[in-house]
Amino acid sequence: FKTYVGDDYVEKAFEYARKYAREDMILCYNDYSTPYEPKLTGICNLLDSLIADGTIDGYGFQCHFSYNNPYAATVRNAVDRIAKKGLKLRVSELDVGMDADTRQNQNLQAAYYKEMFQIYLDYAEQFEAVQVWGLTDDRSWRSEKFPLLFNKQMEPKPAFFAVVEAVTEKAE
Repeated sequence: FKTYVGDDYVEKAFEYARKYAREDMILCYNDYSTPYEPKLTGICNLLDSLIADGTIDGYGFQCHFSYNNPYAATVRNAVDRIAKKGLKLRVSELDVGMDADTRQNQNLQAAYYKEMFQIYLDYAEQFEAVQVWGLTDDRSWRSEKFPLLFNKQMEPKPAFFAVVEAVTEKAE
């Protein structure tokens, strides 16, 4: 696109989407690796441009993480920077991989899922949805990393209960 449209091809895409979409259509920019610099700053600059043009309503985070990367503080920083822009937010893809399916790793994965949901819940007024990227580990595109809330027998893993715990604690 850049070759044919120019450096502002993303802005043009949103401009035309806004022009021709239904009036009630919510336009979101969705991206992966949001927490990492310099990408986060680039995303924020793009969002500022789209906000100034009046062509964007929300931002989607693709979160294909591991239980030890990125750090929760890094994710919180990214969510905070984007949330301050006043956009609607969503996690469009969430999974948390681990190196091996051991009890210790399951507990680390559960703690990480809980941390992620605590962050999302702190911004609950802006988050429209948090979508886990699949149901069972064996049907995930990252199946070798056992990234989801249910194992291949469809039994809830510690991560499932950690998410429930985060939501319950926030509700109290």
